[in-house]
Amino acid sequence: MQHIDLQDSQWVAGAGALGLVLLVWIGYLVIRAWRKRRAERERLARIDSVCFRRLSSVLVPDGSGGQLHLDHLLLMPRGLLVIAERDLEGVIFGSQLMDDWALMPTGRGARITFANPLRPLFDRLAAVGALAGTGVPVEGRVVFPDGAQFPKGHPPMVLRDSSFATDFPVVDRALLEPDTRWVTAFDLVAAKAVAGSRLVKVSAGLR
Repeated sequence: MQHIDLQDSQWVAGAGALGLVLLVWIGYLVIRAWRKRRAERERLARIDSVCFRRLSSVLVPDGSGGQLHLDHLLLMPRGLLVIAERDLEGVIFGSQLMDDWALMPTGRGARITFANPLRPLFDRLAAVGALAGTGVPVEGRVVFPDGAQFPKGHPPMVLRDSSFATDFPVVDRALLEPDTRWVTAFDLVAAKAVAGSRLVKVSAGLR
């Protein structure tokens, strides 16, 4: 009986330790998911503060029978803005003319390469420009999280989350209304956007 009791107590202790590990792991996953959602909300709030409307996660025609994915298309005071997001953190080396950029990931050490994100951005700018019509200003930016570092300086049209407002100041919608030409252009692009599009009218924005 004593031997059985000892085994039982060992089993209970082991199960308790395993349960504790599982609770810690679940807690870690919950906190990580919560932080990710909070970061996403903050990112979208930052984006919404500089525009009148936002069109997110859509496919638009590329003009050659295919489709291109847009992370965000914004109706801005000075035209339209295409945003391509890249969720990469670490030390990044790249330039507009390089085919591939290099990344030293945070805490991992292994150097990896990834395709120059400006190339596909230019394709998206061309597609949006064709849909929006002649004479409509269409800008683009590739936006990285703040955990991305560019020791040799940001390539053109590249920003980090916290520096987004440097290029695009907050829009005071109580004093400023969008140019009707840009509204028409935005609506033309939105009309062609397909497959699960999320058209967002910023709360105090467009009249």
